[in-house]
Amino acid sequence: MKILFLTDNWFPNMTTNAICVKNIAEELIAKGHEIYVCAYGDDNQTKERYGIQFSYIIPSLARRFLNDAQYKYKKGVKSKLWAIIGKTLNRLRRFILLPWYPIVSFSVAKRWLQKMNDLIVSEGIETVVSVVCPDDSFYAGFLIKSKHQNIKWIVYNIDAGSNVLKGSSFEWLKHLLQRKAVKWENNVLKQADKIIVMEGHSDYYKNILNEVNKQKLNIADVPLLSKTPNLEQHTIENTEKSVQKIVYTGNMNGVYYDPKPLCELFIEYSSIRSAELHLYGPSNHSEYLRRIMDKHENIVWHGMIPHDEVVRVQSEADVLIYYKCEPLDSVSGKLFEYLLWSKPIIYLGHLNDINSNQLSKYKHGLSLNINESVVSNAKSMDCFLSDKKRKELIYKEDIEKSYLLCLPKTTAKIIAE
Repeated sequence: MKILFLTDNWFPNMTTNAICVKNIAEELIAKGHEIYVCAYGDDNQTKERYGIQFSYIIPSLARRFLNDAQYKYKKGVKSKLWAIIGKTLNRLRRFILLPWYPIVSFSVAKRWLQKMNDLIVSEGIETVVSVVCPDDSFYAGFLIKSKHQNIKWIVYNIDAGSNVLKGSSFEWLKHLLQRKAVKWENNVLKQADKIIVMEGHSDYYKNILNEVNKQKLNIADVPLLSKTPNLEQHTIENTEKSVQKIVYTGNMNGVYYDPKPLCELFIEYSSIRSAELHLYGPSNHSEYLRRIMDKHENIVWHGMIPHDEVVRVQSEADVLIYYKCEPLDSVSGKLFEYLLWSKPIIYLGHLNDINSNQLSKYKHGLSLNINESVVSNAKSMDCFLSDKKRKELIYKEDIEKSYLLCLPKTTAKIIAE
């Protein structure tokens, strides 16, 4: 089967969506399928890698400014200016397109449609997988399915879809747009052959989808649990290094990923035990991070690094940590990536949310309540990391059994069936 994925940024800075697609693609290629990806970029970029054939479309102007701010300039005045321009253009575009909500960009969807038409003619594509977000890929998939009824169209909702509005501060606008988005989703999804959503959003979609679309619903989580080190069993070492290396990789933007609670926890913990906190990823809290690094030399913010480098950093850490300041009903993809290394994992967030529930299936994981005192959490963290049981064996099969839904082969099987 020839399968085409529509996704966002790939080279040189892969998003979580692209990493998920890569992992699924490797499983599908191993089963004899031919994989194509259409991502944001230009025709001068890589045409083949990992056994995947690539083609590209130009993203919206707003996204180009935001990408340059995050990946090209990273820090400084130009990064801030480009980010402001990108956000302003994005909001202006969304306001103009409000009557057509949740469609984000007709022009991007049209470029995807043209590229898909070309590939269907030249390569004989049989299946198109729209990876949402971005929503443009959803609309583009709908258009291609409307034009080519013989094409199998799969909607792979890695992001929240119409569920994304539940945290809006404007209640009247939230309800208005959510009702509109739900109606639009149900109408568009009539054309879909399969719908894949994350475990954290499954209850929501079971409630809002009509009976026809519910029959197409499949549950799979973020497929990052792959490439396990070539050992059938792993030992968690109760590290006796003079300095523990604690690592966080991922987003540090907005109210959901404010690094302040994490840094406060670490500062208290480092008063008990000698440790370093290394932060990798983009952040719009750069001023705070610079101030905290000036005061505490054992906190280092490295900014954005390529994903291959992220993998190396995770493999060399003594402890992996992640956090969410506000409750969300989606599990962080970094959890599944962390599990590859069978290291102690600490989650700072809201107890009994989906992240802490997922981590509870891993015997060397600890969830800390972000609403608990910093002193109490630091003591719990020290007690956990000092426990001699950290030397117990973890078997690869046990991890895969506990996290079956996040295995790339699970999602690949749904797509290929």
